Amino acid sequence: MVTSATFLIRFPEFSQAPATLIAASLVDAELMVDRDVYGAKADMAVGFYAAHLIATNPLGEMARLDKKSDRTTYLVHFERVRRSIGAGFRVI
Repeated sequence: MVTSATFLIRFPEFSQAPATLIAASLVDAELMVDRDVYGAKADMAVGFYAAHLIATNPLGEMARLDKKSDRTTYLVHFERVRRSIGAGFRVI
């Protein structure tokens, strides 16, 4: 499980972000990442998605790939992780 402390180790560029914003982004990111599907890469996906959520906040404007879009460098990495877990059909 990704904590605020482990998140900041991986993403020190957010060290000035409010702790409440980091915590809320991690909660939201956990809701977007199914640990049964992502398996060992779940924490990586949660971290990248939380970073994306923070970067789409006005505080993270510099991380956006295009100022007119909500795509960030972190979303690109999250999408790479998501593609890497593809293993064909799964029965749930």
